[in-house]
Order: sequence, then structure tokens, then C-alpha cells
Amino acid sequence: MIADLRRQRAETLRSRGEVDARYGERHPESIRVRDQLASLDSQLEAESRRVVGALQATAAAADARAGSLRSALGRLESERARSTRDSVAAAALEREAAAKRALYDRMSQLSLDSMQNARLSMAQAEVIERAEPPSAPDKPLLYALALFGGLVAGSVTILALDMISGGFASVEQVQRRLGLPVLAIVPSVARGLNPLDLMLERPTVMFAESFRVAWAALGNAGSGAGSRASSDDGTATNSDVAPQVLALASSLPAEGKSTSAIALARTMALSGARTLLVDCDTRRASVRQMVRARTPGAGLVEVLRDKVRLDDAIQPGDVAGLDHLLVARPSTAAGDLFGNGRMEQLLAVLRGRYDHVVLDLPPLMGLADGRFLAALADATLLVVKWNSTPVPAALSAVEWLRRDGSNPIGILFTQVDPTARAAGGMHHYAKRYASYYPAD
Repeated sequence: MIADLRRQRAETLRSRGEVDARYGERHPESIRVRDQLASLDSQLEAESRRVVGALQATAAAADARAGSLRSALGRLESERARSTRDSVAAAALEREAAAKRALYDRMSQLSLDSMQNARLSMAQAEVIERAEPPSAPDKPLLYALALFGGLVAGSVTILALDMISGGFASVEQVQRRLGLPVLAIVPSVARGLNPLDLMLERPTVMFAESFRVAWAALGNAGSGAGSRASSDDGTATNSDVAPQVLALASSLPAEGKSTSAIALARTMALSGARTLLVDCDTRRASVRQMVRARTPGAGLVEVLRDKVRLDDAIQPGDVAGLDHLLVARPSTAAGDLFGNGRMEQLLAVLRGRYDHVVLDLPPLMGLADGRFLAALADATLLVVKWNSTPVPAALSAVEWLRRDGSNPIGILFTQVDPTARAAGGMHHYAKRYASYYPAD
């Protein structure tokens, strides 16, 4: 096709030369020849493009086939390499199987030889002497030895547990080591229950009853321990009633001190006494989160710094007859709060307003605030956690209280397992007490 078009173009070029020479460029015949020449050029160009496109398509198809062949070749190479690895692994396994088969054959032969030798030796055995049955054991002696060994093992176990626990395990141990009476045994409650909520919702549980026992003991502990009640002129005098300003302290944190202070203050208020609960642990300020009352905008810290009036800081409590003077927010700058005479003046005002004031003190070890405040109270109760409070820490706390001029009058033994012996042996008479503690 291209050759034929080129031949026609060559002929048209010759005709164009003749026509131009004969008629000139503007003659219609010259114009027709030029148009024919342009048409042939366009046909040549279109035919060339078609040929080039066909060649490009052929080249693309060839490239696709070459790519497919390369992929197939790659897969074959991968399969060949995998086959090589598998053949090597199979050869290794075959060698290992042959070795184990040979070892098994050898062990089978050795076992067979051993069994044959055993049969031969048994056939050659003789009975030299008949065995006689043993004599009967001395049972009383064995019983005595077993009893003695059990007593020794039990004593050693008890001593080891006492040494490992590091805490007070019984009421007798607390009173003997600390020299103070245990006023009440506060039992632990079931996991997941809030003891303070339980006290309000079920007032007959053992937890609530233990603080009524402590409240009854405080009325008798006043004269027996030489408590100091305040007279009208503010001086301390001996009294036969419960202390007016009572501080609750502990040697270490997390011993149930704040819970005990709240529960004891509620018990006092429920008995008809006008009671105020004062949170003196300014660093933690945990009482505001434990009581059922709105969070105060200002509290003890603002009163001692003369930022608010006392009446604005005191909030109604969560039971009738109980008020709260709490810490609105934790404060680490408590060093200047209790040492400038403001706390003594505040307690003097509170003595005239309330029958009883309960102070929740900071821990005694590592902090000076608790020791200073305990000396301002009429009496101090030391909270000791069952099987947890270290004996040296409790001894140090009692010694500090006495050395500072405080008046420690008794111990609250907290978080005691009701089934333990430290609970006063009530675990032996649980069925008899069922009607007294129906909520438990």
C-alpha cells in the first residue's frame, strides 16, 4: 500500500511540474494537482501510523509474554530451591531415622539378653532361710513420740508465725506490750463493702456495735486513766465522764484511723451528745471524701489562717447532732497552723459549743502535727491494726504520747478478722450471737 501510494505521488509530482509550467500556479488544474498531492501525503502518513501502531501492539504483546515467562521461571526457581531444601531435610531425617532404628535394635537385643540372663539366674537360685514376720510395734511408745513431735512442731510454727507477722495478733499481746487497755475490737467487713455506709444502713452490725462498746468504755476510761476534761475556765480537771476533746491517732497510715474517728463521732452523736468531727490530717484531707456531706468550700485551714469565720466552715454532719469541721483541700504547708496558739484558741471555743470534739490526727511517725495536737486533747485513742501494725512502731507511738504530755487512755484494735481469736473468742459462739447481729 505504501509503495503504491509513493508511486502515485511520484507521478503526481511529475504532472504538477508540467501543469505549473504550462498553466501557472493559479490555474484550476494546478490547484487540483496540488490537492491530489496533499491527499496522497495524508494517506501515506495515516498508513505509516497504522503500521507503527501494529508494530507497537506486537511489541507490547511480546513484552507481556516475556514477563509471563520470567514469572514462570521465577516460580520454577523457587520450587527448585524448595525441592533442594526438602531433599536435604529428608536426607537428614532419613539418617536420623536409621540411627534411631539401629539404636532401637541394639536396645532390643540388650533387653533380650538381660531377660535370658535373668531366667538363667532364677533357675540357679536357692532358698537359704525362710523370712519370719516382724514383731508387733510398740504402739504406746509411737503415740507418745508422735504427740511430743506434734507439740514441738506446733510450738515452733506458732513462734515462727508470730515473728514473721510483725504485728499484734491478740488483745493480750497488745495490752501486755503497750500497757494500755483495749477499749474495743473493731471487726473487718466483707470485701467490697464500705464500713461507714454499712454503719448507717445496718446499725446492728458488729462494726457499729464495736464503736458503741468503745463509747461505753470511754465513759469509764475517764476516771480510770486520768482523763482531762475541761472546766468552764479552760483548765484540765479529772472527770468521771468521757473526754470532751478526744484525739484518734495511729503510728502509721492505713490503719483505720479516719474510719474509726468518723464512726466514733457518729456513735457519740446518735447517743444524744452534741459532737464535732475535726479533720486535722491536713496533708491528706481524706475525711471529706468518706462522709455523706457536701464538700466544704472552706475548712480548718482557712479558719486557723483567719480567712473565714468558724461558723462558715462548720458544716452539718451525716447524722443528727453531728457537725463537721473538715479540710476543704489538702495542704502541705501545715507547719504554721498548729504552733501559733490558734489551735488552742479554737479548741477553747469548741469546748463551749459541743459536748464532745473528735480530732482525726495525722500519723505519729514521721510527722510532728499529730504529736502536737495529741497534747492539746483531753485524751488520745491509739488505733492499732490487727496483724499489721509493727510492734516497734506502736511502742514508739505510745512512748511519744506519754513523753509529750498527752493522755493515751486506750487502744482501738481495728480490722480484726471476726473468726480470729483476737476477736475475743466470739468465733466459738457465732451461732449464739446470730440473733444479736442479724445484719451480719
